Amino acid sequence: FGSLKKIILWVRKNNLRLPEVIINTGVKLITNFRGKLGEEYYIVIEQIFLAAIETQQFEAAKKALVILKEKFSESTKIQKMTGIYQEAIGDVDKATDIYDKLLYENSLAHDVRKRKISLLRCNGDNNEAIQELNKYLEDNMCDKEAWNELGDIYLEKLNYSKALFCYE
Repeated sequence: FGSLKKIILWVRKNNLRLPEVIINTGVKLITNFRGKLGEEYYIVIEQIFLAAIETQQFEAAKKALVILKEKFSESTKIQKMTGIYQEAIGDVDKATDIYDKLLYENSLAHDVRKRKISLLRCNGDNNEAIQELNKYLEDNMCDKEAWNELGDIYLEKLNYSKALFCYE
């Protein structure tokens, strides 16, 4: 138990992307030592969910999400994770609906807005991505990454003056 838990904690604390390690170690932990994990059980389930998404093991991700939904119902975090799952399986409309609902409830949910922007960009909807980035930048003017993203979109649209403004 101790060595498995150390591995999971080490990966989490060092913010490492080792999805196979997380899945293999996490499944052993939750299967054999659920009682010993206490509330940390749900943190391990979340790690398994994200690792399963990254490795496109959608059935494992769905199982993890179901466990988290049973415990935390429809919290904002669980809804966001549901959106991530919908993105991963290719249901862009459902993911967008989830993100729109979350943004309607809390327009300052910046992580949700960034997910939505990323989704829009991936699907080639640059006009709406520009609108969302502008909304985001109203509250986060110092986010250089967002300014660069907006500049990249303007460059793709050959709008050099606006791109230059974003990059300055």
